[in-house]
Order: sequence, then C-alpha cells, then structure tokens
Amino acid sequence: MCVEERVGKKLIQELEIRFLTQSAMDAFRIVCSQYWPQLDSDVSFAKHLENFKVTFCYSKTHKVDVGNVIVQELLNVNDFDCQHGMFKLTMKSNATTCMVTPFDTNPLTRIWCLVTRSQILPSNFLEYVKLVELAMV
Repeated sequence: MCVEERVGKKLIQELEIRFLTQSAMDAFRIVCSQYWPQLDSDVSFAKHLENFKVTFCYSKTHKVDVGNVIVQELLNVNDFDCQHGMFKLTMKSNATTCMVTPFDTNPLTRIWCLVTRSQILPSNFLEYVKLVELAMV
C-alpha cells in the first residue's frame, strides 16, 4: 500500500471517529418544531430514537495508534426510553405555536425557550434536553 493510500485511510478513520453519521445528524430533526406537524413524524420518530440509542447510549471502543480509546455513552439508555413519551407530547403540543408569526426568533430557539421556562417540564425528559444541547453545538 502506498503512502497516499495509508494517509487517506487514516484520514477517513479519523473522520468516522470524530463526526456523526448522516443518519445521526438527520435524527436531530426531532428537536425542531418544524418536524412535528409532518405526517410521517410518528413513524420516523421511532427510527430516529433507535439511531440516537446506537450513537449516544452505548460506550464505544475506537482503535487508535497508541491503543484503544473508550468513549463513554452520553445518554442513559433507560432514561432515554422512559422519557420519550413526555418529550413527544411536549413537542407535538408546542410545535405549531412556535412556528407562527412574528418570526423574530428561530423556531428551534423559540420552542426550547418556551419549554425550558417551566422548571418542571424539562425535568421530565432530561436526556432529550441533552440532545438539544448537542444539536445546538
């Protein structure tokens, strides 16, 4: 194998470790108010949850030059499973309200400002609040 091929493969490995897959990025749509009025949101929601579980709910081991690196899970899988009903209900209930005029604020910002104003509501789906924080980054 030539030097260019090794460098290319190493670069691809680094990118795969450091960045999310396209399907994981697509799954972040569930934190946006525009997602929920769509007709297929109930069906695709389950698919996105599974994608998040694979991406964020289990630790992973990555082989690097100096050995193996263990990346700990970011979300608790049990809490994630238990909290999805309240998250879905909250998002569906508030999505349309957040997409009406005036458009002085981005709908994503608007829905999460609305939801987090309550001290109690976000505590019912903390794992999903973590997803929003990841999406904002």
